[in-house]
Amino acid sequence: MSYGLIYTLPFAALDGTPYTVEIEKEGYDGQPEELTGGESPFTVEIDDEEFLYTPVRFSTAKLKIVGGDQFQKIFSTGYKQYRITLMSGDTVRWCGFIKPEMYTQDYTSPRFELEMECTSAMSVLEYIDYTTAGDAPGFISLWDVLKKCVEASSGRYGGIYIPRVYAATKNDYQAATGNVLADMTISEQNFFDEEGEAMTLREVLEELCKFLGWTCADWGGNLYFVDVDTTSYRRYDAGLGSPADMDASSTVSVQDVGFAGTGHSLDILPGYNKVKIKCSNYSVEESSYDMADYADLPELATTDLLNGNNVTHKVFLNPQDTGIKQYRPESDGSYVEIQGIGDYKDEPEQLNLLLGALPVKYCNYEMVENGSGGMIPNINDYNYTHALQVRRKYEPNQVGGAGLPSYIELLTVKFPPVAYSNGVFCINGKYKILTNSDLSYTGSVSSFVSNMSLFGLRIGNYYFDGTIWKEPVAGGTTYPRISILAERGDADDYYTIPNAKKPTDPYDGASGYMIPIPGVMYGELEFSLLTPTGQQSEFVGYLWEDLRLEYVKQNGTGTDEDNADRIYENVINEDYINELDEIELKISSYTSDDGACYSKVMLDGDLLTDNLYNALLDKSMRPEQLLIARIISHYRSPRVKLTQPLKLDASLLTPIARLTDSYQSGKKFINTGGSIDYRMNRFECAMTEIGEMDEVDTANRRIPAKSRSVYYR
Repeated sequence: MSYGLIYTLPFAALDGTPYTVEIEKEGYDGQPEELTGGESPFTVEIDDEEFLYTPVRFSTAKLKIVGGDQFQKIFSTGYKQYRITLMSGDTVRWCGFIKPEMYTQDYTSPRFELEMECTSAMSVLEYIDYTTAGDAPGFISLWDVLKKCVEASSGRYGGIYIPRVYAATKNDYQAATGNVLADMTISEQNFFDEEGEAMTLREVLEELCKFLGWTCADWGGNLYFVDVDTTSYRRYDAGLGSPADMDASSTVSVQDVGFAGTGHSLDILPGYNKVKIKCSNYSVEESSYDMADYADLPELATTDLLNGNNVTHKVFLNPQDTGIKQYRPESDGSYVEIQGIGDYKDEPEQLNLLLGALPVKYCNYEMVENGSGGMIPNINDYNYTHALQVRRKYEPNQVGGAGLPSYIELLTVKFPPVAYSNGVFCINGKYKILTNSDLSYTGSVSSFVSNMSLFGLRIGNYYFDGTIWKEPVAGGTTYPRISILAERGDADDYYTIPNAKKPTDPYDGASGYMIPIPGVMYGELEFSLLTPTGQQSEFVGYLWEDLRLEYVKQNGTGTDEDNADRIYENVINEDYINELDEIELKISSYTSDDGACYSKVMLDGDLLTDNLYNALLDKSMRPEQLLIARIISHYRSPRVKLTQPLKLDASLLTPIARLTDSYQSGKKFINTGGSIDYRMNRFECAMTEIGEMDEVDTANRRIPAKSRSVYYR
């Protein structure tokens, strides 16, 4: 996004500090004009949420201009149309955008003071939806999530400050190398609800900050990720490059900064002796694929197949986005995938001639005499069976032919990336040979039954070959496939995938062909059904029914409430309970009870549990439990909040600086918001007392709740 300077507004503070407001317009390439400011040309309001661990603390600004009707064109029609930056010399002091809104101006006077509302750069994330890094959701590092939010803001930040608190191990922390946020990943599906609706980038940023115990705040032209429990930071440039370690442990006395008026106040903030954190588990559905989902597909065509007095009523369904594939045979023996199946609507004869697969529903009934010499259906209502109709060329002695692939895909479905562990995948289903005139088979059924059940299963880069998980052959495009020999049943000529479950297998509810998951495997899940190709003129057809893929957890790694959220809580002094409002996290660590969840963080290729080192308590523990320890440490007793009019010094009064007041002996404070008038060189600063970190015991339990609710805008 390119901006061009359209207006400047210079003014000076009472102490002589020169400022310039720069207004840029998206796509503008003309010459800038100079504006005249009002009595207080530029003021800023910073959110002063009292809770120390609020995830974001952004600001708004008011720009006052003296002028006439020509300024109507400054009013924005988009949240990022006009970028506004307050400069002090070459230093950025505030950056954001003019807020699009209706406005009121003096109608009778040719000159008047026009007041314009502005919002900080990071605040516009509220109006930007999360988009995936690729064409579909994948795994993304927490560092790239943070970068995505910063870049989307288009803010002109001078520097970005990030706490140096976490590491994979204590040795890594002491070595002061690496970036653990780049090693922590999460499924992007976590940022979309069950209906595919995306979270906004502001919501994503808030969840990231809650998980880490940080507050994102803009101040003095810089962006700070504040951790009130540390003074160790890294400063990055605006592109989150060029890291440099820094120490913010020195204190700043407000008496040394100086006061800019009267109106000092003191508030007592309440303490808390109970904290509850709810991890909103975004669970993966147990049944990854089920043919029962075909029930809602729209109809393509209908046909009745007669065999004496017996009728098969069949309805072809539109596969739409199911991953089911159809092919047209060419004269040279090749196969061309069909892209527009809708072109075959109401043409059942043509649909029956396509190679590949089609979803259908069918029922059988009998024609009987009506007593007047005619025949009528002996049926009151259709009771459909849903199936996948397959048609391919027959070649009994070899798979494939010259220049042809050895198989074609009938069905390929992909699922958002997630980490799987402590479980097994189960494939179930049955098929039967078609014998109608369009799909007749005249050879021996047994000659091709062995390659009818041909599947592919992939997690990330690994495929299951029937014995082990392996990566594709280097430099090749083929991957291992699972060939399952179906068993012939007695009824209706069905061939069924046999149940391999043994009484000693630790998977209650599992059945069918079982594929164990060794350790932790993560990435996109792909399930495919395939069939061999051939070049002969004969065709063979069959119907798959009850085809499904399920993920079943190992016994002892979960409860009956697999979709329940997890609660971490702490209580001290149960005789008097002052409970903090419940904090909900949509990014969390993993326990063996959680199963497969999109909301769980990975660290170095394994699920994050209690293995994240933090320098605050010099130990590895869950971020959720660390957050409770943080809150109780600060709020186990009441704290003091001071509101004081100070002289503005952006370099000293940063959100990470420790402030002191000689009238509050032994207490330390941090800047948690307030109001700035740049003309008056005045900052009405909200100063909240902070304490020292110590360890607090925490507990966790499950609650009987469903998986996360849909996000509401």
